[in-house]
Amino acid sequence: IGDVAARELGWLEERFGSSGRHLWELSHGIDARDVVPDRAAKSVGAEDTFEEDLTGLEALKPHVHAQALRVARRLRRASLKGRVVQLKLKFADFTLITRRTTLREPTDDGQVLYRAALELLERAHEGKPLRLTGVSVQLDEDEAQLGLFPAAAPRASKLNEAMDRIAARFGSKAITMADIAGAEAPDDDDPRSERPVERLKPTEKPKR
Repeated sequence: IGDVAARELGWLEERFGSSGRHLWELSHGIDARDVVPDRAAKSVGAEDTFEEDLTGLEALKPHVHAQALRVARRLRRASLKGRVVQLKLKFADFTLITRRTTLREPTDDGQVLYRAALELLERAHEGKPLRLTGVSVQLDEDEAQLGLFPAAAPRASKLNEAMDRIAARFGSKAITMADIAGAEAPDDDDPRSERPVERLKPTEKPKR
């Protein structure tokens, strides 16, 4: 939020057109929109198969982070929130495991999902080469109905929605985080996410 709020209105409008003004207003706590509910789902997820097996947390973190952000966007698109975060890991020997954790409160925020998934990854990966990672949010019946009774969205949630609209118009890389640069799937919002993605070298710095 701070990065967007620090930008001049003119800069945002020049880069994103009318969406820039809306993004600026939301970053300053200005929003008069009503929340519109969407359909429910039982789970929302994203996963990627790597071209080469990845080893070590530093190589895996950007991909898990990108997947968490993709899941969060899909949750928000469907007006859903969930508490059960699941991490899927496929090792080089094709052994497949899943680990899950339950959050205190339902969320559709990618950073919250990433922190939960990262804790699961740190406990489960054991330094072994990985072929695939995936992040998903499992929804029970009550959570799937959250979109029917939306509360006023907090400031961060409103900014997420604005960034979603910019991503839909200009592409998912128009606004992204430095640590996941290069870790996004070829089409970050395509539900068909089981496609190879480019491997990040440990010494490679994100392009700006």
